[in-house]
Amino acid sequence: MVTVLRNPKLALSPRLLVGGVILYAGLRKIGDLSGMARVVENYRLVPASLADPIAIVLPGVDSVTGLCLIAGLLMKGSR
Repeated sequence: MVTVLRNPKLALSPRLLVGGVILYAGLRKIGDLSGMARVVENYRLVPASLADPIAIVLPGVDSVTGLCLIAGLLMKGSR
């Protein structure tokens, strides 16, 4: 069973699907940074003064993460 899960061909489809969803989410967030800032602020996990910087950085992190999953980059630590 473990060898089936480590098969690169079988791992490709879920990786592309999850990468595509994360990339799409990141691109949608980039399109509405003020809305993203409100969402971050409403979670109340960080001070309100950090909501704007986080709202600017987070969509980029999402987009890069999605691209890396799709391209198969930086995956060494995930195995």
